[in-house]
Amino acid sequence: MPCILSSNLPDVTKLNLRKLKFYVIRFWLETVRCEGLSVFNCSHSTNNVSESYHSPLKAILRTHNRSVWPFLSHLKNVISDTDVDIRRLDESLPLQRKHKKSHDTNLRNRE
Repeated sequence: MPCILSSNLPDVTKLNLRKLKFYVIRFWLETVRCEGLSVFNCSHSTNNVSESYHSPLKAILRTHNRSVWPFLSHLKNVISDTDVDIRRLDESLPLQRKHKKSHDTNLRNRE
């Protein structure tokens, strides 16, 4: 049954709407499926883990007029901390959380 609202649309817009509908059906409904769209019953229903990992990197990249050396030093610390976290997870140990903004404070003190 054709949509009444689309009857007054230009042909190009109708074509684009048909393409969009085809894309939604083929990709989201047939490929991704409902299971891939919903976070119901998932142990992790947010992206907080990745956001907390990327937060220190975003903080250093937001600052202006930094030389490459403090950035590389900061990146080295983040990699080292992540390596420790991975080893602790592999050994079923809890992660040790640092105080917030500790990396930012260390960088400001080096200026």
